[in-house]
Amino acid sequence: MRLGGLILAGIFGVVFPASAGSIDQRFSRKLGQIQETLRAGEWEAYATGYVWHLPYAYDQVTRGRLNAKIWGGGLGRAMTDGDGDRHSVYLLGFSDSHEKAQFVASYGWQRYLRFDQKLSLGWGYMAFLFCREDVNHYLPIPAALPCASIRFRQWEAVGLFVPHVSKDIKGDVFFVFLRTTL
Repeated sequence: MRLGGLILAGIFGVVFPASAGSIDQRFSRKLGQIQETLRAGEWEAYATGYVWHLPYAYDQVTRGRLNAKIWGGGLGRAMTDGDGDRHSVYLLGFSDSHEKAQFVASYGWQRYLRFDQKLSLGWGYMAFLFCREDVNHYLPIPAALPCASIRFRQWEAVGLFVPHVSKDIKGDVFFVFLRTTL
């Protein structure tokens, strides 16, 4: 099994743990969390800015041609549930590695390790639809990836590793974006 398949299997296990009831119940619960986040969550702003094309996957000439400054942004809603877990729903638009528009509609779940009232580390997953010109000419594609973050007060830097999936979705990049409550 390829790395991408292992990552997706792991995410599926986190999203739908075996002990949490039937798949229908778990899916319904997740949809309820998304609806509640959209209805009662706080507004957030997102800013994209950097992607690192990993040296083992891209030669120096190719990395020099690719866009690492993926400027863009978006808006979303987020809320914290009774367990302290964060649920977020957001839309992003940004310049991809080839300087073409890329769009993302996402749901994210994160759990936090809090050091004090100001600083915490988070981990979880993002399940999303993405659209880009070089992958099926902007046809929405579903995906899910693990994420990690560091939060200071209302500012949070979130990182995602995008694995190599296919010849069209080369991946092997580390993507970073910022978010803050409004």
